[in-house]
Amino acid sequence: MSNNVVKITEEQFWDQFKPIKNHLDGNASFNGCMFETYKNELEAVQKAAEATPLNVWTILDCDGKLIITAGYHFVNRTGYLITEEPALPGIEYIIKGDEDEVINDGDIESVSSIMMQDIVGDYDTPDEIDEWKWVQENASFQHVRNGQDGVHEFALNMSRQFENVPDSLAPYIAEAKTKRIAYLIFHQGT
Repeated sequence: MSNNVVKITEEQFWDQFKPIKNHLDGNASFNGCMFETYKNELEAVQKAAEATPLNVWTILDCDGKLIITAGYHFVNRTGYLITEEPALPGIEYIIKGDEDEVINDGDIESVSSIMMQDIVGDYDTPDEIDEWKWVQENASFQHVRNGQDGVHEFALNMSRQFENVPDSLAPYIAEAKTKRIAYLIFHQGT
């Protein structure tokens, strides 16, 4: 399992990776993009997986819930997607539905927060994490090294335009902007 997990919405998945239409079936599921798990459609997916493995995604049935995951997988497969844009190597993507939202819709005065460990996993020192460095450089407010607990939290003013957003933070920044969150607080749970 990868240490880098990126959670994105299905809409972000479609926008970022751009699934291609299934040229073998004009009535394919998933907006005409799903390839079946048999015959010539499976052969097309297998050829794509050999040539460009980061452009193949598997639609899985996990306990009755459909999940899209990067790569060619066999167990619990329902179908496949082939995308114009590849997944990033070493990243595990979690494409989530509305019921899995991390940030709820808000208004211009809304504040939402995210625990950094949910994005980057466990770590010893925030100063060693590139995502923390980026957040600290772009924060409008910071609360750090308060007492012995080593509080580490920063607020991003979402009305700002951000540059060089780390790939692991980009989906959260985009989601907060889409949902009109005023400030997004990154914290370490202390």
